Amino acid sequence: MKGQRIAWQMPDGTIRIGKSLIEDEARFTAKVESDPEMVGAVRLPNLADDDNVDDRWYECLRADKNGKISVDMPLARAQRLEEIRVERNRRLAALDGPWMRATGQGKTAEAAAIEAKRQHLRDIPNELAVERIATWNAITAPDELAAYEPDWPE
Repeated sequence: MKGQRIAWQMPDGTIRIGKSLIEDEARFTAKVESDPEMVGAVRLPNLADDDNVDDRWYECLRADKNGKISVDMPLARAQRLEEIRVERNRRLAALDGPWMRATGQGKTAEAAAIEAKRQHLRDIPNELAVERIATWNAITAPDELAAYEPDWPE
C-alpha cells in the first residue's frame, strides 16, 4: 500500500485526498462517520503516487461515475483567472507611484505611457473571462493552464 493515497468524494462533489493511505484511512473513515457535513461521502479508488493529480488544482478535482479523478477544466480556468487577477492587482499597485509622480510633475507623455500599461493590465481578466483569447479556450490540460501567462505589459 506504500505509494498510495486515499480519496473521498464529498457530498458537494469536491474531492479530498489524503497524503498517505496508511495514515489517513482511519482518520477519514472516522470523520465521515462523525461529521454531519461529510454524511454521504463516497470512498473512491486509491490514488497511486504517479496518478496525475496535482495539488495545485485540489479544489478543482472531480470524480467521474467510475471514480476516476481528474481536473474539472472550467473550475481550473476560474481558479487560474483568479490567480491572474491577483498578479494583475500587484502589477497595478506597483505602477500607482510612478503614475502619480509623473502626473504630479506634469510629465504628460510619461504619465500617458504608464496609464496605457495600467489600462492593459485592467483589461487582461476581462479578455480571458469573456473568452476573447483563443489560446485560453484551447487549453485542455491542467499543466498547460498552469503554465499560461497573459500578455503582461513591459
